[in-house]
Amino acid sequence: MELYLGGYNVDADFLREIKDGVTSFDDILIGGLTLKGIIIPPELTDEQRRKFIGENICNLDSNYMNYILRELNKSIGFIFDYKEGLTPEPLAAAYARTSRLPEAINELRRDARLNPDKSARSVETIVGVYGHSSIAEHIVANMDLIGGSRFLMEFLERMRIAAYTEKSGRYQLFKDDFIRPKEIIDAGLLEPFEELQRAQIALYHDIYSKLYEHQCKLNPDLVNQMNYAESKLKRTSAQKTLEGMAKEDARYISSLSMETQVGITLNARQIEKAISRLSSSKLAENRGLAVLMLDVVKPIMPSAIKYSDPTDFFGKTRPDLEQMTDKYLSEVDPDERQDTGFIARRNNVTLIDYDLDTENKILAAIMHSSQGSTGLIDSTLSYPALLNLARNMSPEDKGRFFLKSFEYMDDHDAVLREFEHASMKWELIVDASEFAQLKRHRMGTQTYPVNFDPSLGITIPSPIVEIGMEQEFRDMAEGKTLDFYREVERRTSRLVANYVLTNAMRRRVVYEMNPREAYHFSRMREDGHAQWKIRETATIMGDMLRKEIPLVYALLCGKDGFEKMKSHLYQ
Repeated sequence: MELYLGGYNVDADFLREIKDGVTSFDDILIGGLTLKGIIIPPELTDEQRRKFIGENICNLDSNYMNYILRELNKSIGFIFDYKEGLTPEPLAAAYARTSRLPEAINELRRDARLNPDKSARSVETIVGVYGHSSIAEHIVANMDLIGGSRFLMEFLERMRIAAYTEKSGRYQLFKDDFIRPKEIIDAGLLEPFEELQRAQIALYHDIYSKLYEHQCKLNPDLVNQMNYAESKLKRTSAQKTLEGMAKEDARYISSLSMETQVGITLNARQIEKAISRLSSSKLAENRGLAVLMLDVVKPIMPSAIKYSDPTDFFGKTRPDLEQMTDKYLSEVDPDERQDTGFIARRNNVTLIDYDLDTENKILAAIMHSSQGSTGLIDSTLSYPALLNLARNMSPEDKGRFFLKSFEYMDDHDAVLREFEHASMKWELIVDASEFAQLKRHRMGTQTYPVNFDPSLGITIPSPIVEIGMEQEFRDMAEGKTLDFYREVERRTSRLVANYVLTNAMRRRVVYEMNPREAYHFSRMREDGHAQWKIRETATIMGDMLRKEIPLVYALLCGKDGFEKMKSHLYQ
């Protein structure tokens, strides 16, 4: 596993000053030639110009060469004199001073970047001593993680205020790259682990080849476009579409040990938390990433990262609760385990509950933030008063308010923020491939067991059944893989055993969201371009919501269905 610093934020004015202060190499050489009386013909191309300079620079005597060296040293020296300011900390220090000092922010930034040591001390004091951690959010780093496992991503990407872009098995064909967990090596299980991984990968490639042939038979128009379209772009697009459909389903037999890579953007506050959480983990891979992350970011933000050590809270709370919960549940009478008390269930989706006053709460919130702007009323009303009015409003008036809130929306617009004033709770049973999509919706609240649950069965994409490879898939995912999973669990722990499981394995997720998040989720995941399994889940969720609260969810649909649904609504 490797981690590289991909970039970080620095003061833009500082970059401009450096650029202005550094005379280009060509200009310095031209200056030396000009002093000698050698003028470059203006009609020369860039290539001819460089050739002309190269041929004539050798003819300069030592005095002119010394001039060129002096100018080059000035340019290089300018960079070295001010390079300490090329970190994110002066920005954070300047913004921190904004709350207490009257100077313009750009002047505060200039002072901070010209005094980087003072800036670092300021950040350390403000964040570390006074506890104003929000200042650290002005410091941002980009990191390239290469060679981490798919299972590692589930821990890394728990950080909510962040951006991740991960290698996708929907678009890229995996090779034979997989990590070798330290715990499995230490348990003396490396050889059977590698044997299983290679068997999974071999089946993955076999399934992919057959799925590709299958998709070609099902989509003759795409095959025709791939082979005969005049445009190379169209030919390539058709080929990628056919390959993508095959890759999307073949990856279900690949394991959570497969290597991946991800681009990460985090602010210093989140980096500190990520390092602390990862370093508190029981998994060696997670702890290794924490070390790499600290090594990468410490040189550019030393004053902002102060509380990155492992903690008992991150390291012991969850394991203790897992022990306590399983002990309690093991002692509960089976007759008391009643799977009841939910509103609706279909396939893998359970609507546990939702705010029965959703419609009225949103309407009251819309009126609350829209009142008092026209002079028609003497004073604004409280939210409780507006909620009572909403509850007594006629269906026709309610409809007019909601239709007006939707009227000017386009398919890229979010519904009004007032739609966040209600909530709903779901339980979803998702496979590892679907979870990779679901976990991106971090603004909602998702909680789930860290371990996948073999008792929930596996997901087998229907095209794999159609090509006659269901039994081979089951033999691998439920046979060889689960046999070795139990051996790893016995010799190490259930947590470590997750590494051997395939993307077909499932877990339970409790997902709480507000209606605004539901709209965003539906817009992305009910869309025809979404991964098929999460699209199936999102469609069931959407059907339930459209049935339960039709007025609120009148425009709930995938992006590709928005125009049609809106047109129908306003007819």
